[in-house]
Amino acid sequence: MDTDVWAFEEALDCRAFHTAVVLYRGSFLDGFHVAALLEFERWGEVERARLTHRYEEALETLEREAERVGDTVAAVHWWHRLSEHDQFSSRIALGLMRALVAVGDRAEALREGEIHERILREELGADPDTGEKLFLKELRQRVLQSGTRNS
Repeated sequence: MDTDVWAFEEALDCRAFHTAVVLYRGSFLDGFHVAALLEFERWGEVERARLTHRYEEALETLEREAERVGDTVAAVHWWHRLSEHDQFSSRIALGLMRALVAVGDRAEALREGEIHERILREELGADPDTGEKLFLKELRQRVLQSGTRNS
């Protein structure tokens, strides 16, 4: 009997990363709890973290491959997928902004950066990391100098 987890991991093991990200269904056993079985709960948490990490690695592999072959549009797509998966990561937010600038969409890069700033402040009471802050500052200046948010 095959399961979605087995199919996901088999795709990863075969380096079929596109297939793997399609097969990924979100957090393993999300919402499934058996309070009386503490050991099962612990195992579920470990598996959830392991599978999530493998999914992130697959997305990052696809993003790096897109950049390697010069497919900036695909790189933006994979950065978006990473951002949807981990909305709190400044590293991912910065990667997405840089990819958007690479395809010539500074306005969208700025918008994504501002959304990320707001999420961090509202949900975590935190600021973006220094690299992201500096990039956003430079991006705002370039957008202001060009006189439009679309350059």
